[in-house]
Amino acid sequence: MKKITTLLFALLVGSMGLLPSTTNAHPVTVDGTSIEWDAFPPTTFANLGHLVRNASSEGEYVWNDLAGDHRTDLGGGGNVDLTRFRVTGDATNVYFLAKFSDITQTFGDGVTQLQIAVRTTGAGGQTWLGGNSDTQVDAAAAWDYLIMTSFGSALSGEAAPKIWDASWASSTAGNAIISDTNDLIEIAVPWTALGLAGPPAYGLKFTVATFRANTSDETWDLTGVSDALDAVTTYGDPNPADSRNTWIEVGDAVVNYHFQVFFHQTTGEVYSPILISEVMSNNTTDPVPIFDEWVELVNVSPVAIQLVNYKLGDEELIGGGESMRQFNEGVISSLGVIVWARDAGYFFTKYNRDPDFCFALGTRVGIPTTPAYSNWSTGNNWDLSTNDGPVVLDPYDTVIDIIDWGTESWPGLTKGSFIYGGNSYERVPANRDTNNVPTDFIIRVPDPVEGNPFNAQFDTDGDGILDSTDNCPLIANFDQANAD
Repeated sequence: MKKITTLLFALLVGSMGLLPSTTNAHPVTVDGTSIEWDAFPPTTFANLGHLVRNASSEGEYVWNDLAGDHRTDLGGGGNVDLTRFRVTGDATNVYFLAKFSDITQTFGDGVTQLQIAVRTTGAGGQTWLGGNSDTQVDAAAAWDYLIMTSFGSALSGEAAPKIWDASWASSTAGNAIISDTNDLIEIAVPWTALGLAGPPAYGLKFTVATFRANTSDETWDLTGVSDALDAVTTYGDPNPADSRNTWIEVGDAVVNYHFQVFFHQTTGEVYSPILISEVMSNNTTDPVPIFDEWVELVNVSPVAIQLVNYKLGDEELIGGGESMRQFNEGVISSLGVIVWARDAGYFFTKYNRDPDFCFALGTRVGIPTTPAYSNWSTGNNWDLSTNDGPVVLDPYDTVIDIIDWGTESWPGLTKGSFIYGGNSYERVPANRDTNNVPTDFIIRVPDPVEGNPFNAQFDTDGDGILDSTDNCPLIANFDQANAD
């Protein structure tokens, strides 16, 4: 059999709609409780979001908000103090859950109002939030649809949200419940209400803010300034001991922060478009082992991903002393694979091929380097070795993938074991993500070369099993032809 290129394989399986393997629908019932949501833990850091997956490949975006950081200009106390925000989906709806410090009112004048701006296309059409709120979203997140709760005009704590399009035409769709028992707002919105036939191939951008509403569902007004009282925001710089107030975000009348979520096109499950597919952390042949460390990344989404402002690091803790590197260029195609190397020269010596990106050039030239991202880590010391693990951040500093075999832990992640010299961790299949390192990864032993860079074994038929129908083009090493 002739060798088939990775590009041809990508085109083939891309046409088959390859997405994360064995993904199931995440059941949500809008009932004012968080039972279906709570199995997906938040991060331990305030004002940070991450993606969490489980053994059934169900996923959520989970944002952990700093309690008590809301504005107090209009009172309301815990009614407007957002503490957590979650997103998931299924084939029919996108779902949101917002937790608050203390909901004491469920309808009428002064009730909590939640606004969620959704950018569904590359263009966007509107920056102003609704309800005469004197608040805008960032131009990069200009919205196509705005979801706004309508409990102010309601006669109970259950009311379909208003959906505005960018021309300010409104409708109602789905359902929303506010619960003073469970201190939350739960929302379901049909994909069709957002102008979509179903879960889209591309990621959606979201901007989130809280207000107080009157009986016409207009926001309570603060003359001359933004009416937003809390918002989902990192303030442009994640901080491990955050104590900043919402006014810092909306003092210019703009919620500058937004985040992006990808949904499985068939089931609507939340997933990471970029996954760590292999890690070489402890080679045996180089005099300084860390120089030969490398990480392989794969794009499991059906669309090309711009790598600008994605990050790769070995520092799981915000403000820690290890390294976080930022990509300033590049595109990774659907099903594409890239390799980032600690030292390009050492990588070339071993594999007779340059990496796509590197920490240091070594003896090589012309390879893009990745500068330090100081907003996350204070150090410049990349060293996975036998007791660490890499982490991937998206352009909005959401933790979208992490693996670990060391002493540190991450909420929702089952860690791997100590990795011996010369072995690598390889995700098999490359599009399976259950947040469980022993399940998702194999430990690859030298055969005869250490590691297997630039290759990825995909489960193309979604059965969770690698078989002859899945991977004929990519099982061979990159410098060998496939054989009959």
